[in-house]
Amino acid sequence: MYYFTNESLEAIIAGLEPKSDDLVLAVCGSGDQAFALLEFGCQIITTDQNPQQIYHAKNNYKLLKNKQFLEFVNLNVSEEFLDDERYLARENYFQQNSYLNKISNNLNQLSFFPGNIFKKIPEKMFSKIYLSNVFNYNFMEIEEQKQSFKNLSSKLKNNGLIYVSQGIFLPEQTQHSFFNSLYINERLTIKARKLEKYWNPVIYKKSIN
Repeated sequence: MYYFTNESLEAIIAGLEPKSDDLVLAVCGSGDQAFALLEFGCQIITTDQNPQQIYHAKNNYKLLKNKQFLEFVNLNVSEEFLDDERYLARENYFQQNSYLNKISNNLNQLSFFPGNIFKKIPEKMFSKIYLSNVFNYNFMEIEEQKQSFKNLSSKLKNNGLIYVSQGIFLPEQTQHSFFNSLYINERLTIKARKLEKYWNPVIYKKSIN
């Protein structure tokens, strides 16, 4: 159970460069990543196979909808987390009411889609996909990872981006194509890695010539 993200929200924003006309498929987890993306006015479908994560994110959704910003920022977590550097980073990111007002005003752009992102994908074409570290979490064999990645990339529009918090299939040359015309975007990967202390994010771009 994740009560707050253990990733850098700044890195995710830098890597995905969200825009108001984006349709984003995002792993839910704590929900923090989806809420951060909402600031930019994009439409987001967030999914998780753990019902507790969806429940937790929906509770935070209600806090934001009711403008209970203090309660949203100061999570009701056990004392052991209060000095955690990642908890403090999350608190610092969301502490400005100007951000939270934007997020709150865009909540109608967020929808929840319970289920396993590898087995149940919404029938839409996305401009951005945020995967967090789901490949590590699901303990997949490398060939299963590749097939799952290929299935997800088929739901990505041309020039769309996929953000993975822990790099997979990292080739020697960043312009190496994997499948479905996916390439590593070196510029965005470098941007994200400069802001992320705990993970090695990789951003892939779909490019069909």
